[in-house]
Amino acid sequence: MSSDTMSISLGELAHDSAHSDRSLRLTMVRGEVLRVPKSARKLRVLSGQAWVSFEGKDIILDRGESLMLPRSARHEAIVSVTEHADALFFELE
Repeated sequence: MSSDTMSISLGELAHDSAHSDRSLRLTMVRGEVLRVPKSARKLRVLSGQAWVSFEGKDIILDRGESLMLPRSARHEAIVSVTEHADALFFELE
């Protein structure tokens, strides 16, 4: 990572069976990197463009697109803002 890159880490998403519909909305700007908690099941882009590295693949998600994150995944997904967007607004479920 270059010296002008910031890394963000989240704790486990709150999850209990009575409130399984909870989601977390986040905003990132170019240069930030997020390691998505393994408890997240879905990442949905609300605005901007996301670059997601997951299970050895790089995936670009545009507004309205989502990525399912299976419980069986060996590693967390890594999210950043693409060079084509200044910011990213997205939701984790």
